Amino acid sequence: MEAANTGHDVIASPFSHLYFDLGDPRDTKLVYEYEPVPEELPAEQARRILGPGAPAWNQPQQQADGMIFPRLPALSEVGWTGKDGRNFDSFVARSKTHHKRLALLGVKFPRDWALGGPGTRIGGWKPADLTADKVTLEWDVSECVREPGTREVALLYTKGEHGVALEWAALLEDGKETARDTHPGWTGFGKSNFVYTLPLAERKPGAKYTVKAGIDCHQGRDSTGDVFIRRQEPAEAVN
Repeated sequence: MEAANTGHDVIASPFSHLYFDLGDPRDTKLVYEYEPVPEELPAEQARRILGPGAPAWNQPQQQADGMIFPRLPALSEVGWTGKDGRNFDSFVARSKTHHKRLALLGVKFPRDWALGGPGTRIGGWKPADLTADKVTLEWDVSECVREPGTREVALLYTKGEHGVALEWAALLEDGKETARDTHPGWTGFGKSNFVYTLPLAERKPGAKYTVKAGIDCHQGRDSTGDVFIRRQEPAEAVN
């Protein structure tokens, strides 16, 4: 806004909403609700806002699609449709067909949280849980695992001076590990790769299911967050 007020043309790329090398690529709602032209900006200066732009810095080719999509269609609609003409529910409904087409083209991207909601909160973490530079935390998910299928677990920082590095997440059946997803992630002011995918081929009746996660908090332990789980729905075919 400062640049527009001083007579410069502006491409709006706020770190909080539109840095596609960071954040949760599944969070199209955050992108869709961004308004590049602030309401308080006078009309003369508002003309200087050329539109939104989303950098995706330092993304290797094999990872780029998974960070850019499905957020890019949301950004496109923000760019070509005024605030009064946008409706998120309508966008979500139309996105289902668009996502199918992208999949047919071979674009690999994570499932949009908007197509099924963020899932069920199974717990979280707080500073008192981070008792060493590296900790393993565990949450009971028995009520959320009532049938076979693949689950997605998201670890979302909410407050505190420090983010935490994520190392792995695993699904356990009566204390025995049945699935593990190992990849580096980060959840803090910026978020990256913080969703873990855990398949379950067969559910054992009466078993206790838990999720464990490896967390590296050596940079600081003033961190609080929530952990969500949801079932990954199979992709639908394009009619």
